[in-house]
Amino acid sequence: MESQPQRQYAEQLRQMMFGLGDLPEPCGGSLDLVEDFLRLRLSRWAAAAVAAHERRDGPHEAEVSAADLVAALRSNRRALAHCIRYHRLLAERRAACRLENGGDGAEEAAEIDGPELVEQLAEGADCGERSLPPFLESALPEAADALAQLQAEQQQRLQRLNRCSEGLSPADYARFARSRRCCLVGHGGGSASRSDLRRFRSWLGPAGHSLSSAACRLLSYLAHQAVAELLDTVKLRRAETWPSEALLLEA
Repeated sequence: MESQPQRQYAEQLRQMMFGLGDLPEPCGGSLDLVEDFLRLRLSRWAAAAVAAHERRDGPHEAEVSAADLVAALRSNRRALAHCIRYHRLLAERRAACRLENGGDGAEEAAEIDGPELVEQLAEGADCGERSLPPFLESALPEAADALAQLQAEQQQRLQRLNRCSEGLSPADYARFARSRRCCLVGHGGGSASRSDLRRFRSWLGPAGHSLSSAACRLLSYLAHQAVAELLDTVKLRRAETWPSEALLLEA
């Protein structure tokens, strides 16, 4: 029998997919397919991050960090570009938080979480040129082309989502707006709780238990981007079923 951690995110994925232009209720077994895909991809990345961490610090030193995760993704230009966009916007949000708190926003800034970043990137927020952590600064040259491509895709997605939302009822539009903030960690719109992080680590499998909270948040963000790209592909190819029938909204 299938273990419980493998089926934990149906409701979050339903909301996430709707917020990315899918139908309110995806067809068939698409939620299971998307969850299987995400769990396989993210667990592999988590295992690669653990391996990178052990090469650097040994198997018994601290938690696996976001830097370890980025090191494991260096050969994946698109994933690397997503990491750069995430950290740039995170820097923007932290700077804004410090201004709002009179320069004393370090603690509050540390709690800025995935939903806010997901929503702002979904709205086309400019990530600017804020300084990056050293482990990402060195990756800028190799990710330059992928960053430009992601920006172009983001604009196309925004145009598609605007078209999808035009025909929604007020109730569905309110749900659509809420769904724009949905992600796997901190999915309710606020900061990730300890139970959120435990659930996510358990879902990822053995490698997940070693991940720091920052690495979990980054993986959760990458999951959101993967779902967005899946739906983009379905739209572009005019597929009839998988992962759902969202393309009918544009027929």
